[in-house]
Amino acid sequence: MRIFFSHSSRDKPLIREIQGNLPQHVRAWIDERELLVGEDLKTSIRHAITLESDFVIIVIGPEAVRSKWVRRELKWALERERQIGRVFVLPVLLDKDSWGQLPKEFQERRYLPCTDLTEPGVKEFSKRLADELFAWVSRYSLPNRRKDSAFEQVDVMRRRARVRKLAQLIADDQENATDDTRLTKERLEFIVSSLDWQRKVELLSLYEMQYGRFRRKFMEQDLERSSVLRIEFRLPDVGEWTHDVDWVGNSFAELRQEYGLGRGKYDVRNVFLEAIGRLSKVERRKMFSGLEIINCSLER
Repeated sequence: MRIFFSHSSRDKPLIREIQGNLPQHVRAWIDERELLVGEDLKTSIRHAITLESDFVIIVIGPEAVRSKWVRRELKWALERERQIGRVFVLPVLLDKDSWGQLPKEFQERRYLPCTDLTEPGVKEFSKRLADELFAWVSRYSLPNRRKDSAFEQVDVMRRRARVRKLAQLIADDQENATDDTRLTKERLEFIVSSLDWQRKVELLSLYEMQYGRFRRKFMEQDLERSSVLRIEFRLPDVGEWTHDVDWVGNSFAELRQEYGLGRGKYDVRNVFLEAIGRLSKVERRKMFSGLEIINCSLER
């Protein structure tokens, strides 16, 4: 993936720090490295934005909103966005006062705040930026996506509401499961298909750790002493990515909170991971749309 950072000259050290914390598969266009002596700046940068970049990250701070170059780059990027018909410009906000100085139509967008400029803060921001980029790439790269975004959003909301209700019934009632609550392959497929891609990655990685290829890799004490699960994975037409999960004792806290996947002793590991394990390799790959977990590692 290729990204272009639009920023003021004052923010260049911050941009370099962010770049250094991004995964290797995210390549940033850097002017002094890309431009040759004698090249026309305007032509070269416009070409980089419109023809060589998958996304433009506009870093908004006091100097950026006063910069003619940044405003020019934003104009080119928004023109490109209209041409390709998808989100192309991702705003990063350094301070709230600067947001109000941008074009009003642009202020309606969700932005990614970057206000903690300490080393740990920038590292955490870089992780969130990488996750956002992956979410957009997976949305636009995977096959059979709906083109009507408004319809898709309504459909997803309804589908997730149904999933929460169904998954909660299944997780709470497996001891005395009935035809209405038994976890069949069809119901599992419905639940998995309703998860966003980050949650799918987490779900499949925990299956691989408990029942799959990594089941003998980790000792119980490793799980107890670790705070971060690092997942390396591959998606068709998207490539290889890295995703970090806050482990902190209960690896599926966020998943259960968002989707209602189990409570108490019948939690997601006892019910849903076992069901995934009963699938054949071909069935599992199809259910997760070709997602492949390459490696899992734990860090303190």
